[in-house]
Amino acid sequence: MEFHPVEGGDFGNLAQRLDGFIWTDASEFAKAVTAGYGTDVATFTGGRAVQLQSIEHSLLATVQEEKHFKAWRALTKSDATATVDEYVQQTTVGGFLGGSFNSEVGTISSGEADYKRRYLEIKYLMTMRTVSVVQSSTKGVVNVISNQTDSAIKQIMSDVEWGIFYGDSACSAMEFDGVEAILRAQTTSDHVIDLRGKPVTAQAAEFITSAQLVSSYGNFGTLTDAYMSNLCAADLDQKLDPGYRVNITSTAQNVKVGTPVTSIVTRWGNIAVNDDVFIREGDMPFASRSAALAAIAAAAGVTAVVTVNATAAPNASSQFLTAHAGIFYWAAESGNKNGRALTIAKTTATTVAAGDGVTVDVTEPAGGNETYYMLYRSRRNGTNASTDLREMIRLPKTGGGTTTYIDVNQNIPGTSKIFCLTQREDAITIRRLLGMMKFALYPSNTPVIPWAHLLFLALRVGKPNQHTIIINVLPAGASWQPF
Repeated sequence: MEFHPVEGGDFGNLAQRLDGFIWTDASEFAKAVTAGYGTDVATFTGGRAVQLQSIEHSLLATVQEEKHFKAWRALTKSDATATVDEYVQQTTVGGFLGGSFNSEVGTISSGEADYKRRYLEIKYLMTMRTVSVVQSSTKGVVNVISNQTDSAIKQIMSDVEWGIFYGDSACSAMEFDGVEAILRAQTTSDHVIDLRGKPVTAQAAEFITSAQLVSSYGNFGTLTDAYMSNLCAADLDQKLDPGYRVNITSTAQNVKVGTPVTSIVTRWGNIAVNDDVFIREGDMPFASRSAALAAIAAAAGVTAVVTVNATAAPNASSQFLTAHAGIFYWAAESGNKNGRALTIAKTTATTVAAGDGVTVDVTEPAGGNETYYMLYRSRRNGTNASTDLREMIRLPKTGGGTTTYIDVNQNIPGTSKIFCLTQREDAITIRRLLGMMKFALYPSNTPVIPWAHLLFLALRVGKPNQHTIIINVLPAGASWQPF
């Protein structure tokens, strides 16, 4: 803008020029430069209509970044050579302790190592992206193709990170088995440590117990890493007894508030603490979390559960104690590889006494396309509102018309899990048949640019007895309390 004072200094008849236009009236000039706070550009008039839009040339995205895929980044990767990846586990060296002692000419006892043939089915992770030619040609806030490429990679990596812990081929044949599914199938119950709805202890006792177990005779491992939710990691930061905290630096430091626990020192080695955003306390029903997930649920077309019923009766295996007795609701949600059903079936109020077990019967829809059911439970004496339900367990569909679960309070909703791993290649590794690949697709009769991202892999836990899971961990900071 250029200002041209009138000769003689008569500012009352000031003329001002802007891009070839001359205003001689001060009110017109004020109207032209008034900014205001309007956001609907279709209603702009006068000077507002020719005003430039202020769009920052960056995308402010609250999405996961590469740093969030902690297990993926830390685990070793090796190449698979076929879609069925086979390997052999040796579980013993043969004989028993003391069994090789013998006399000078006595009969030599025979010993034989034990072997088990194992195999993995490589799983295929894929996502397709499509950008119109118009979108790709528009000079917008972001490069659409580049942004969609980055988003597609993050989508696949999110599924891999989640699958490392929770994948279960029994619930969806498209998933590879994660740490939990493998350990429950291939180890004894002492490798699953149950906190029964309590937070981690101030002495980190559950981690020390895990380290001792894994390093004991018959397991011969050394725990290196623990993966947990943010809330569980916060518990360690806030609760760990000062007597168990060690300053591992030798340099003097200024006094600071807070001492984050980055590792747990045991006599069998240090266990690194990794907070992983993909490990969470039980979520609400799928369609109740956000509009985006509700849209996915609607588009997935998963057949909804017909009904779900709960019946309480005394059970010798019950872990419902007096402090847990009360009124509960259960709910079931259908799911398959595409998503979950938008509709959730709920039970009526069921009174549970100490020592009871609850038989939860999920009536399967006739001809349904679901492969599993996510089972939810309410708080004790809570409500059956979807926002007051939390995930309890994912059940494979049995296919006999009814899928049944006996709830003896062994899986507490709203709690978390901590995965303690011996992070060595022979103990746990990711087997890749195909690394991340961008695969070009071809449009038919529409002006679009389609492509896909592919990643073929599976998780191999070669030494399952060198890992543990701590279950039913209820962080002190959890806002939803099951009892």
